[in-house]
Amino acid sequence: MAAQDEQDLIKLTQKLDKNGLEYSKFFEPDIGDMLTAIAIVPSPYAKKYCSNLPLAGKKENKNGNEL
Repeated sequence: MAAQDEQDLIKLTQKLDKNGLEYSKFFEPDIGDMLTAIAIVPSPYAKKYCSNLPLAGKKENKNGNEL
């Protein structure tokens, strides 16, 4: 799954914290210790919070269809 930017990842981790879901954060030291990824322990609830994220590497056209 792909988030738009670090702020989207931070918002997602806040939702996960609020709902008691387990995850790990990954920071990139080469780019100012930015949060660049998270790994979420699989569960039906985790799926709910990730369902709006596009698949990484998939491109969409203006209509939202995969290219």
